[in-house]
Amino acid sequence: MSAEEEIPPEMRTCQVCSTDFEHFPMMVEGRDLAAHMHTCPTCMDAVENEANSATREAKAKARWEKIVPEGYRLTDISHEDYPTRHHQAVLNWSRGGKADARHDRKLALGLIGPTGRCKTRLMAQAIKRKIWAGDWCEWVNTSNFAWCCRSQWHEDKGRQAQAWLRKFRDCDFLALDDLGKGKLTETIGAELFDLLEHRTSHLKPFIWSANATLEEFEKLLTTAANKDRAKPIVGRLAEFSNILSLK
Repeated sequence: MSAEEEIPPEMRTCQVCSTDFEHFPMMVEGRDLAAHMHTCPTCMDAVENEANSATREAKAKARWEKIVPEGYRLTDISHEDYPTRHHQAVLNWSRGGKADARHDRKLALGLIGPTGRCKTRLMAQAIKRKIWAGDWCEWVNTSNFAWCCRSQWHEDKGRQAQAWLRKFRDCDFLALDDLGKGKLTETIGAELFDLLEHRTSHLKPFIWSANATLEEFEKLLTTAANKDRAKPIVGRLAEFSNILSLK
């Protein structure tokens, strides 16, 4: 049989939907490489889409488990102490809607309130939605951010610390937890401003939590040696953030 001679299709019955379809042989050296195919094109597309969906689900789950601490991944949103009303506001903001009825959605969302008000658990729910949407997400608390700032010029740890700082600046969505905790040195303050400046100027959304109000946070940042350090940082947060107060 010549290479130009057409091989007529044969009728087969789809093993998935039981409908008849035309099977076109893929002949190589006298063998049909598609002889094992007994699924119609429509069902084959569905199978491939299901497989792709399962792959995306597995990747999202792996990312969620890698960057979000386990205790917050296990949050029971049906628990009586969980702030359901704020949960819905956080999800509305993360989906591109309004953070609450009073404010149009801004680039960032700040969760402010005393310890024990589920701020970090709410943050975990927001980043979960972003991960499953396919966004490149990163999570960092203040102590880990401080470590990166202090270690970026270290001989052994510097390369790793610098890589993390780049990720925090460039990722699609960032969760910054416990803002204002710990000692904020000049170096950490400068890096924090650079982070906020980069993300706001490049329109990269982020969510942050803090126990202190912005006014209290400004006082914490202000030192005798640098009285003007706080204003640029607090100014970025105030200008670009919707604020949810959990009292």
